[in-house]
Amino acid sequence: QVATYLGVEPSVIDPTLDDD
Repeated sequence: QVATYLGVEPSVIDPTLDDD
Protein backbone atom coordinates (compact mmCIF):
# COMPACT_ATOMS: atom_id res chain seq x y z
CA GLN A 1 0.00 0.00 0.00
CA VAL A 2 3.10 2.16 -0.06
CA ALA A 3 4.29 1.19 -3.51
CA THR A 4 1.82 3.57 -5.12
CA TYR A 5 4.53 6.20 -5.39
CA LEU A 6 6.53 3.83 -7.56
CA GLY A 7 3.80 3.71 -10.15
CA VAL A 8 2.98 0.08 -9.47
CA GLU A 9 0.10 -1.64 -7.79
CA PRO A 10 0.38 -1.44 -3.98
CA SER A 11 1.28 -4.77 -2.44
CA VAL A 12 -0.22 -5.18 1.01
CA ILE A 13 2.05 -8.17 1.59
CA ASP A 14 5.39 -6.58 0.79
CA PRO A 15 5.46 -3.23 -1.08
CA THR A 16 9.26 -3.36 -1.22
CA LEU A 17 9.06 -6.19 -3.73
CA ASP A 18 6.89 -4.15 -6.05
CA ASP A 19 9.66 -1.88 -7.26
CA ASP A 20 9.70 -3.61 -10.60
